[in-house]
Amino acid sequence: MTMQFHSLFFPLVIIYWVYLLVPAVYIFGDSTVDTGNQKYLTTLITSDYPPYGRDFVPPGPTGRFSNGKLANDFGAERLGLPYAVNYLDQSATVQNYLQGVNFASSGSGYLNITGYILGVETVDEQLAFFRKVKEAIIASIGVNAAEEHMQKSFFLISTGSNDFINLYNIDPIIQAKYTPAQYEDLLISALSGYIQALYSYGARKIAVDSLAPLGCLPQQVGLFSKAGECVDSINEPIISFNAATKNLLTQLSSTLPGSYLVYFNAYDPIYEARNNPAAYGFRYGKEACCGSGAYSGLSPCTTLNVCNVSDAHVFWDLFHPTEKMYGMLADGYWSGPPSLAYPYNLQQLVTF
Repeated sequence: MTMQFHSLFFPLVIIYWVYLLVPAVYIFGDSTVDTGNQKYLTTLITSDYPPYGRDFVPPGPTGRFSNGKLANDFGAERLGLPYAVNYLDQSATVQNYLQGVNFASSGSGYLNITGYILGVETVDEQLAFFRKVKEAIIASIGVNAAEEHMQKSFFLISTGSNDFINLYNIDPIIQAKYTPAQYEDLLISALSGYIQALYSYGARKIAVDSLAPLGCLPQQVGLFSKAGECVDSINEPIISFNAATKNLLTQLSSTLPGSYLVYFNAYDPIYEARNNPAAYGFRYGKEACCGSGAYSGLSPCTTLNVCNVSDAHVFWDLFHPTEKMYGMLADGYWSGPPSLAYPYNLQQLVTF
């Protein structure tokens, strides 16, 4: 009985210790991390219907663009925190805010115009919402305690795909205005501004997700690939942008005292699982679980075109991974090597 008690007690001690170090997670971005804010907006960008969420607990649509949990959900579990409350949920309280808030809005991007086109909350608007949350926290616990809270908390930015897929790649006017290199600079400048804004609001532990291999998404493959291979012409600017993002974080780390800026690599794990699914426990790398047309990537996900076993697929719908793939990403972010989380993984970051 003593051994059984210790085996149950020890993990609880670890979770409580981690909670003391990271009291909250604040999330900004797009559908890769949105856990339901889009439910409260009038927009065509929605996943608030079956079969989305069919493998969630309890099952049912949650506003996540997946069959179940996202990487940030797994991260909250590792930190011993509840899932961050959605900012647009009017029932949220200051007590919720003290354990984390999700500001992400599906369809948004680093550029405001990306969000305006799709009728969703831009990252600028998400940061404005965060300022209101911080004001509420200050009113509740005082300035000094609020500053300490922010310095201990974890901040995540995950966006950018829509700036390419739904803007630059399809808009000849934008293409005429900016070369690929100039467009990359524009996005990196926006990201730099967001990180520095969060820092000015008290954030010190900030992670940025890389972009996924957009040229490997079922929709892009279905539209532009000849034989099901990833589209190199779409992936190449993403590889360049991801490298620029990593470099930016390194540069800002040296100019923002006390900051810990982390790069999360989503590109390589998704690319590798997509192109060698069996090696990662999947059966299907190219075809989405839900959708129809070539590679199940040419129509929206509905109950009429969904697969039986989500975990057999890398991709859930035409754009987004399955819960299983998100879980693999979260594992890398939590305890992976520098190739997946640079220069620290989340497990290391919580000790700073």
